[in-house]
Amino acid sequence: MFRRSRETPGPIAAERARAGQAGLEREAALLRLRGQLQGAYTRWEGARRRVRFFGEKQLPAASHVVELARVGYQLGRTGLLNLFAGAVGAGHGPERRGRRATGGLGLVADLDEASGGW
Repeated sequence: MFRRSRETPGPIAAERARAGQAGLEREAALLRLRGQLQGAYTRWEGARRRVRFFGEKQLPAASHVVELARVGYQLGRTGLLNLFAGAVGAGHGPERRGRRATGGLGLVADLDEASGGW
């Protein structure tokens, strides 16, 4: 009743082939998503470490440098230039009001030149 041709596969074989192809495409999509997820996690972890470093180490150290420069200036042991340089380096100077870092360093250089050097 059913005659099979050896040249063309039957409908069941064709559906099995399509199901196999769909399974492979599914696995490829899962691997792609896993890779993207791992990359996103790695970037997030790196950003988290940088934020922690700046919050726990960099900012306190910079604030300490500014305070040391301020105390040194008040005691007469360091010049005004060092106070400005410490504030600019720690982000407490003109940069806080939106200037670029080089603008603040330019201010320090201008003060140094105008005073004839400290």
